[in-house]
Amino acid sequence: MSTTSPRHDTDAGPTPRIRLLGSRHRGPLGGELRARHDRAIAELAHSEERWALAMRAANDGLWDWDLIAGTVSPSPRWYAILGRADGGDLPGQADPAFWLSLVHPADSERVRAALAGHLDGRTPRLHVEHRMRHADGGWRWVVSRGLAIRGPDGAPTRMAGSICDVTDRRRAELRRRHDARHDALTGLPNRARFTARVDQSRQRDPHAACAVLFLDVDRLKLINDSLGRAVGDRVLMTLAGRLASALRPGDTVARLGGDEFAVLLEDIADPADASLIAGRILRSLDAPLEIDGHEVFATVSIGIALSTPGADAAELIGDAGIAMDDAKRGGRGRRAVFDAGMRRRVVHRLARENELRHVVQGSLLAVHYQPIVDLAGGRICGMEALARWPEARGAVAPSEFIAIAEDTGVIGVLGQQVLEAALSALSSWRRDGLVDDDIAISVNLSAVQLDDPGLADQVSAAIERAQLPPAALRLEITESTLVADMERSQHVFAEVCGRGVGLHLDDFGTGYSSLSALHRLPVTAIKIDRSFVAEITDDQGGSEVISRGTVAMAHSLGLPVIAEGIETPAQLRCLRALGCEFGQGHLFSPALSAPDTRALLPSWRPADIVALLTGA
Repeated sequence: MSTTSPRHDTDAGPTPRIRLLGSRHRGPLGGELRARHDRAIAELAHSEERWALAMRAANDGLWDWDLIAGTVSPSPRWYAILGRADGGDLPGQADPAFWLSLVHPADSERVRAALAGHLDGRTPRLHVEHRMRHADGGWRWVVSRGLAIRGPDGAPTRMAGSICDVTDRRRAELRRRHDARHDALTGLPNRARFTARVDQSRQRDPHAACAVLFLDVDRLKLINDSLGRAVGDRVLMTLAGRLASALRPGDTVARLGGDEFAVLLEDIADPADASLIAGRILRSLDAPLEIDGHEVFATVSIGIALSTPGADAAELIGDAGIAMDDAKRGGRGRRAVFDAGMRRRVVHRLARENELRHVVQGSLLAVHYQPIVDLAGGRICGMEALARWPEARGAVAPSEFIAIAEDTGVIGVLGQQVLEAALSALSSWRRDGLVDDDIAISVNLSAVQLDDPGLADQVSAAIERAQLPPAALRLEITESTLVADMERSQHVFAEVCGRGVGLHLDDFGTGYSSLSALHRLPVTAIKIDRSFVAEITDDQGGSEVISRGTVAMAHSLGLPVIAEGIETPAQLRCLRALGCEFGQGHLFSPALSAPDTRALLPSWRPADIVALLTGA
């Protein structure tokens, strides 16, 4: 508390006895009542001595307010808390009004109410937290505590108390509160704070148009992996500044976590304005980021969701996120505006994900087999195993459920199930004499499976369980997968193929791999993509030229060529004329279930293929 009198207690030496000014108050009391009052005062004095000693031990500033005389006597520690050596230079320091003048204007009414409540007997003691002016001109947070001493008639005669400096605690609380609502790396509002701001905007004026932009940094993982996470963090910090500079005054940008940011655009006069601002953000990232001597080009994918009546923050942010995913599927550095069709697609995909998990967990996927044919003699020389959706659960294209399996991480289990089924089928065909011992089975390998450090051991274990030699298995990997991460692919296939397993390079011609890349991998055959085969005609167009070049390049490396998707006799004859050794497609046989394949094998007639070649 504040104000001084010419005499004040000291904080050193014996515990000071606080003057009981109420004992001087004489009134027409009877002897028994007077004795009871004096005993109460004596007990209170003894109690207050202990209390004052405890306050000094706690390093609190003490004050003594004589309500009869209207003066306050603070202790030296009281002055020290407020940055003053003593109160000698303070005019009116003994006046309680002076103490109240040091209270922060925003807290003054609350402090006066707390004082009045205690003096009137409505609260048992004074306890209020507030700010007081420091000698340096700043403010200190203090807790003021006090207790009134009352006369025999119940009226307060004096009040004693303390102040405790809690500025550090308050600052720590404010910091914790700030940290709970802001991102530690960029200092931007975090997801919780951003969501609250969107809700506040909607509640303030539900009919006012606003928009939420959901931004995802493209390929941040590549930056982290290549330049280090510290550089990646600097990229995020720099991006935060770029985003803020591209917005209007009053717009809010937040970091939702990881590589995701969000923007709240309020008072959108025209929905097209949101798209224009998104375009401005994209253009702000055209210039490279200079990070610790590195020149980094960063792009973002942006989803835009416009407010609708009744939509809350969670719905707006979710819709913007859906639109962002749609933009990212179209490539990097793009924007997309949310529409109801996007939500339907997301709901459909979620349902398909759940179905896929049930299918995989129940080992319900079907495996079909398509013959790989020797184009010279018509003999079956291999089989490709292909995963198929179970017929009982409707029709789902492999391209759809395989992509979902890769995104959700189910692909590892799915791939293992296909591998086990394919090797088991081949083992049974060999055992029953339906195929020769040199026939191998081809199984497709996903790019995601290359990340599994136990892949080589899993493949070897499956081969051993089927009681087959390693040469009975051919793994197929797309050319685009190899090009995306040649170093990783080289390491994995050196380990897998080093155990005797073959490697077929699938969809060749679509991934632009180089001859040097092929030299670095243990490829045992190249497969021409079906898109080139489909364009081959007797007229020898552009696709025929590409196929001819592919065959010539493969042969220069000593590799045989397999053509996929052969549908017509003309395609077969052209490929055979180009020197292509093997082929597969509906012209020979579609992919068949295991029972149908078992029925096909003994009835296969190589002469029929030869007849197609000769046109007979």
